[in-house]
Amino acid sequence: MMSSTQGHTAKPDILRRGRVVALVLALGIVPLVVGGVYLQREAVQHAQQSLDASLSNTAGVEANALDTYFERAATIGSLVAGAPEFRRFYELPG
Repeated sequence: MMSSTQGHTAKPDILRRGRVVALVLALGIVPLVVGGVYLQREAVQHAQQSLDASLSNTAGVEANALDTYFERAATIGSLVAGAPEFRRFYELPG
């Protein structure tokens, strides 16, 4: 049987061990959480940069397509303006 003095020393040892275990767990978990948050932020930033590059490329392609369209429209307008049929039409009164 345990004497009353042994029971008093056993309880503080258990509490002390519990605190040590909690401290060790906290020291292990905190860096994992911080590392996880850092990696997540890096992944989000990389995804944002990738999307920005993709959108920039798409915008460049679309801008070139519009430039080509308006250049062709201006050329067609110049050709049609010099056509004799249109010249005669605009020379008519009214």
